[in-house]
This record gives sequence, C-alpha cells and structure tokens, in this order.
Amino acid sequence: MKKGIALLVFVMMASGASLFAFGIGLQFDGIITKDFDPGLAVTFKFESVPLIFAANWMFTSPRSEIGLTGDVWFVNPEITSFSAGSLNFFVGAGFFTKVMFGNDEDFGFNAGLRIPVGVNLYLAGRFVEIFAQVAPSFGLKILPTLDFDTPFFPVSAGARLWF
Repeated sequence: MKKGIALLVFVMMASGASLFAFGIGLQFDGIITKDFDPGLAVTFKFESVPLIFAANWMFTSPRSEIGLTGDVWFVNPEITSFSAGSLNFFVGAGFFTKVMFGNDEDFGFNAGLRIPVGVNLYLAGRFVEIFAQVAPSFGLKILPTLDFDTPFFPVSAGARLWF
C-alpha cells in the first residue's frame, strides 16, 4: 500500500514537471540612497504564473537586513528578438517585508508595497534569464514603533536558470 502511494506521488510529480518551468538564480541588490547599501538575494519564478519571489540579505554596517519580496508582473512583452534570444520589459506590483538587526536600538520590522519596473533578456532557448529592475517601495515601520517608512528605491540585477 505504501509503495503504491509513493509510486502515485512520483508519477504525479513527474507528469507535473513537464507542465511547469521553474527559474532560480541570484541577484545583486542595492538601495539608492546617499550611500549605496549592497545586498544579495536568491530569486525564483514560476513560468505558469507571473509570480516572482526573492529572499534577500542586505549587509550594511552597523546593521543587517533580511527580507522577502513577492511580485506579480502585469506585463512582460517582447521588445525585440534575435537569434540568441529575446529582450522584454516588465511592470508589476508586489510586497516587501524586512527585519533589521544589529545594535539593540537598530532592531525593526518594515513592510509595504513596491512597483517593479525592468527588463529581462532570455538566452540559450530560454534556459538563461538575465534581468535588471528598479522597484520604488512605500511602506510602514511596524517595529519598534508604528510609523511611515521613507520611500526608497531598490535596484536589482541578476540571472535565473530555467528548469
């Protein structure tokens, strides 16, 4: 019985794998301020739905930030195509959350909305995707006190491999 259930689960996963493409990669982040705060993120995207996620780490001194973003692309039309691939642009909406920590007085939790705008380039039969974006962001400081967050402009550039 257990072998039958395991076989059924395996068959369902194997047949579903051909229906869904999955992209995963790394992106380099920065926040445009008087200083350029650097960061690194793992990004993943599903081909069947226009959802893009990133788990990021901003390593600024004297504090660090760990966050999560999730976006929906409303449009992703092709600008031009060529023999090696295609160049597209995208516009969407999404959310961000981040936890800041370092010194005791630097702990905080922020969340809000973002508007990603960028370009993506598909190469090698859509196996490689290279992208760059800016995502104006507006939010709330939730901890340590409730307040409006100053609007900020994160920029990202990276690549995903598609499986």
